[in-house]
Amino acid sequence: MSSSSEREDLEPEDFMFSPFEGLTESLICYQPQGYHPLKIGDVLSSSSSRYRIMHKLGFGGYATVWLAQKLDEPGTFVALKITTALGQGDKEATMLEAAANGWDDVRPSHVLNLQDKFELSGPNGIHAVLVTEVLVPLLALKQRPLSPRWRKVAAYGLVQALAQLHRVDVVHGDFHLGNAGVAVRQLSKQSPSDIMEELGDYDLTVVLTVDPAKQTPSLPPYIVAPCDLADYYMKTAGDDAPLTKIFDFGNAVRAGIMRPTWSCAVEACAPEVSFARFCEGKDTDVATKSADIWSLGSAIYELIAMSPLFYGIGHYAVIERAINLAGYVPAQWQTWWESKNHLPLTDDAEAFWAEARRLLRAGCCDDADTDGVISLLRKVLALEPSARPSCEEILQDPWFREVA
Repeated sequence: MSSSSEREDLEPEDFMFSPFEGLTESLICYQPQGYHPLKIGDVLSSSSSRYRIMHKLGFGGYATVWLAQKLDEPGTFVALKITTALGQGDKEATMLEAAANGWDDVRPSHVLNLQDKFELSGPNGIHAVLVTEVLVPLLALKQRPLSPRWRKVAAYGLVQALAQLHRVDVVHGDFHLGNAGVAVRQLSKQSPSDIMEELGDYDLTVVLTVDPAKQTPSLPPYIVAPCDLADYYMKTAGDDAPLTKIFDFGNAVRAGIMRPTWSCAVEACAPEVSFARFCEGKDTDVATKSADIWSLGSAIYELIAMSPLFYGIGHYAVIERAINLAGYVPAQWQTWWESKNHLPLTDDAEAFWAEARRLLRAGCCDDADTDGVISLLRKVLALEPSARPSCEEILQDPWFREVA
């Protein structure tokens, strides 16, 4: 096996063909310490099961995710998350197992179910493999023609999921629609051949290097674009209510633990977290449940309005907008605010929510329903962390009464 010190790093121009940017993971990540090379039909084995790779579900900076068939239960499909050799599979598995303890067994769990885990050795190193149920990301569904009730049930599931974590003092740390999904229970109701037919043909890009010497075992024979699982869900779900679940626990820690402040997406970053990192220059901050609550509010807004709350803006803009929505500058931020050339402080919260109401109305059943979600969101998105409600309090909010 090559070591990272012996390798010659690849560049995009080293390949004859390049997949559409953003549609697949980067080819240059298939190097020692990076992704594990796979092809459709490969069989991976744990101590208890064998899994046949059937399609790709997605990818991220530290893992690829695959649709697989359990060969000892041919009618069962699962998701295999295969981390890079430098990934955090052990940590994520630990957090998933801890979160399972927050489930009361009365209702379905709203945290991704870890079914199996094992290690996979390959040309790029040793990779953690997490075997879970299959989810379709909410981010891929938010623009689909889904009913207001479906959206409210899904939003309620988000609160239940975060409540499940917080009951065992786990902070997710990167809570947004990209890390939440809906269980694809329809996979257990169809034959494997029907499922694969529904998913359609593969979109493949051959991996061919310009220099033959660089065509090493570190590379897969081709790279696969993820299947459209959202389209499959829309075709097969019918009137089924969504079972919302959260996943991607790479940033999860116990409440009160110090963690890097810049590890979450902008849309998931509470203003106090952004302030600590980008205004005070702190390298770490304390993981808090209240920061997760802000992220929850942002996720619910995006799910109902079908557009993100803070679209296309950076951390400084999030801080400034949060201040203006509140109509005041927290005492601990006053010196920073006065030292910068900010726009005058204005209480434009009413103007903001008037515009937000127009967007939220499209995902609500009527005007009263829209008023209800705005009332909820204004409480959840409080500037002061101590003013935000807990998950248990949010579950009792009047807006959720009909789906609780």
